[in-house]
Amino acid sequence: HTVGIGSLLGAINFMVTTQNMRSTAVTLDQVSMFVWTSYLTSFLLVLSVPVLAGSLLFLLLDRNFNTSFYDTKKGGNPLLYQHLFWFFGHPEVYVIILPVFGIISECVLFLTDKDRLFGQTSMTFASIWIAVLGTSVWGHHMYTAGLD
Repeated sequence: HTVGIGSLLGAINFMVTTQNMRSTAVTLDQVSMFVWTSYLTSFLLVLSVPVLAGSLLFLLLDRNFNTSFYDTKKGGNPLLYQHLFWFFGHPEVYVIILPVFGIISECVLFLTDKDRLFGQTSMTFASIWIAVLGTSVWGHHMYTAGLD
C-alpha cells in the first residue's frame, strides 16, 4: 500500500502542478507532448491505483479477518478480484508506454530542430483517446474467465 500511496500522491502532484503552475502565457495547446503524456499517465494512475489498493485490501481482509469478498464458500465472488485487477492492470500498460511516446516526440523535436511537432494537436488527441480507451477495454480479459 505504501508504494501505491506514493504513486498516487506523485501523480496528483504532477496533475496539480501542470494545471496550476503553468505560465499564463502557455495554453494547453502549446504544452509539449511529454507534458501531455505525463499528465495522462498521472490521470491513469489516479484512476487505477486506488482500485488495486482496494482489491488488495479485500484480499487481506479475506485472508486475515474471515471476510468473504472472494471466498465462494461464504457467498463471495472470485471473479471480483479479476475484474478489479484488470481494471488496474490494463491501464497500467499505458502508464508505461505513454511517457515513452512523449520522450520520443521530444527527441524528434530536438533532432529536427523544430519548434513544434507536425500534427501535435492530432497527437495530443490520440494520446487522450489512448488513455480513455485504455481504461474502458479492461473487460475483454474476462473472456478467459468464461464470461461471454
